[in-house]
Amino acid sequence: MKKSLPLLGIALLMFSCNQEPDGFTLNGTLRGELAEGTNVFLKKIGDDNQPIEVDTAKISEGQFQFKGVSNAPELHYIFVDKTPGYTAVILENGSIDFSAQKDSLGFAEIKGTPQNDVFADYLEKSRELSLQRLAIQQDMQAAAGQEAVITGLRDEMAELIEEYKGFEVAYIENNPDALISALLLDRAIATKG
Repeated sequence: MKKSLPLLGIALLMFSCNQEPDGFTLNGTLRGELAEGTNVFLKKIGDDNQPIEVDTAKISEGQFQFKGVSNAPELHYIFVDKTPGYTAVILENGSIDFSAQKDSLGFAEIKGTPQNDVFADYLEKSRELSLQRLAIQQDMQAAAGQEAVITGLRDEMAELIEEYKGFEVAYIENNPDALISALLLDRAIATKG
């Protein structure tokens, strides 16, 4: 009997480690001057394509937290009262870490769950391509009146657009179970219709 108790304890520990989490905890950190008690809103897009509030938390010493249960991964948005911008987060059961500068919510670091890790990877690679697009646009503005240069930059932009389309297709193929893949497919279907 004494020998079986430690084995039973180990078995229970292994079983509890292998179970899916019962819910999600989103632990947030915001840097920058924010008044204590500032509201942080968790929203999702409603049936009428307008954001609807799901939950509210208050900032305490730069921290906030949302807790709940997610039946399936779902895209939500975090807004901070009286602060411009927002950021997307995928709510799924598990521990989600959120960190951002108050005036740069769109560049928040979100990690900790599989869907958010894939989403963060997609955003990072997408931003790299967006920065290349911005650089080409700036070069085109600077080359005003130089038709040969502008033509070359237009060709470069067309190549970048094709690269971006290929990037999204490859991302969907490489991450078939990711929510971002479903969202990219949905957007592609909507724009072709």
